Amino acid sequence: MEKFGRMLAVVLFKSFNKMSANNLLTIYKKGNKFVIGHSDLDCGWIEKEMIITDTLEEAIKKANKYQEENMVEYGLKINID
Repeated sequence: MEKFGRMLAVVLFKSFNKMSANNLLTIYKKGNKFVIGHSDLDCGWIEKEMIITDTLEEAIKKANKYQEENMVEYGLKINID
């Protein structure tokens, strides 16, 4: 029983240890397309392209859907100069 208690404590610690997602979504224009990028502080803020769409409206809808299903701590930034 003591071994089970220690294992449970480790699982609970790992579950509660990460208190934040440390991430951000960004929509930006690349050519004629709109890209949703994901940046994560734990990876050094390296941005990864996740979704490519034809319109800004479609990109916003997909980014909002992503945020409904996943934790995004710093929200959505739209950068389309």
